[in-house]
Amino acid sequence: MSTSIKFVMALSALSVLGGCAANHAGTAARDPMSVIEMDRKMVDMGLLPPSVLEIDAELEKVSPDSPRALELRKQKLAVTLQQRDKLRAQEAAYRAVEAPAQPEEQRMCSVNNGSSTNLVPC
Repeated sequence: MSTSIKFVMALSALSVLGGCAANHAGTAARDPMSVIEMDRKMVDMGLLPPSVLEIDAELEKVSPDSPRALELRKQKLAVTLQQRDKLRAQEAAYRAVEAPAQPEEQRMCSVNNGSSTNLVPC
């Protein structure tokens, strides 16, 4: 797995966990960058779909302990995992196209025509 995919997965997991922690505490995250800011940057980079920001906005409106908040967190996790799988598939397709074809190994045979010995493909 490439480092870019690992990075995306780690940031996505941190984003979801940070969102859960921030909503559980009832306050914004104490990090220099809040979960919403981190998600916004990841959307700008193309690592997350814009629907994550809509889910974040909904999470801000509901109580952290409500069933709706849990449903929204599950939805955000599903969207994040779906984007991860999409990026993995794109990387796999790119990697498959990028690899140069290996030359086929060819067996050589020695042929003696009386005056000289030559190697020819078998």
